[in-house]
Amino acid sequence: MAEHARALSTVEGYRGYGAEQGNKALRKAIAETFYKDVQVKDAEIFISDGSQCDIARLQVAIEISSFSKFAGFTGVRLVINDFNRVVCTCFNGASNIAQAGGLACLSSEGFMAVHSMVKYYMENAKLLLDTLAFIGPKAYGGENAPYVWVHFPGSKSWDLFDEILDKTNIITVPGSGFGPRGEEFLRISAFGHRNYPGSFKEA
Repeated sequence: MAEHARALSTVEGYRGYGAEQGNKALRKAIAETFYKDVQVKDAEIFISDGSQCDIARLQVAIEISSFSKFAGFTGVRLVINDFNRVVCTCFNGASNIAQAGGLACLSSEGFMAVHSMVKYYMENAKLLLDTLAFIGPKAYGGENAPYVWVHFPGSKSWDLFDEILDKTNIITVPGSGFGPRGEEFLRISAFGHRNYPGSFKEA
């Protein structure tokens, strides 16, 4: 992504806005990687930046897939959507830089790296679940996504958040932020490195 961003700052590398539907090479890679068994064509795929806009409020707009969890695109918006004809009239397309990153994730090397990264974080989730089982609180999740929900009956999730942050300098996510049923829970992320001081394993 950095290389693509640098290229955009040169006369030779500047391409202006990408196609509203998304980079053709990226749409082709998405079709071949995720939809080859169901015969979805690249022309049927639309790339969105995932930002909130009026089009996202349409009852018929369905988010089919996202790179946020698959490839760790935190803060970089790239979503695959299937409402091309409607949105092209009011959207200039996802950024060229985000699309270059998405294309890199779908290359052979990138795809293997993403799966290796997912495996690493799922091992972290297992370590977290095992540790929580040893120390006592009931934990859920961590098997299909690198997040673990920990239940603290009778506690307020923001109070738990503050206490853990004050005592350990570890940031969790208060469950109440996910709705009323999240009260008494904390969500703990398994993203992090294991093997250096101040790391996930030490925490």
